[in-house]
Amino acid sequence: MLPPQILNRRKQGFAVPVGGWFRGDSREFFSDVLRSRASRERGYFNHRFVERMIREHVAGRRDHTLRLWALVVFELWHRQYVDATTARDSPPLIQAVSAAS
Repeated sequence: MLPPQILNRRKQGFAVPVGGWFRGDSREFFSDVLRSRASRERGYFNHRFVERMIREHVAGRRDHTLRLWALVVFELWHRQYVDATTARDSPPLIQAVSAAS
């Protein structure tokens, strides 16, 4: 059914179009994650630089796909595992304040 050149070629991976997602339909989601108040207040990253990377990437001036993807994954991981653990282990008053922000 498939030609021999397809059947017999070496394995190859496939790329996930993350760079396009940052510029396309998912742009708002990624932007919201990286520009969130919680992300800025953590102080892990220079948010002026993050803003610049977002602007350059969206405008097509630079390809910051790998950097932006790493930042988004880190932020989502932090929310899931660090923030959730902190909230769970905090006294009830702290949990209520955290939930409100």
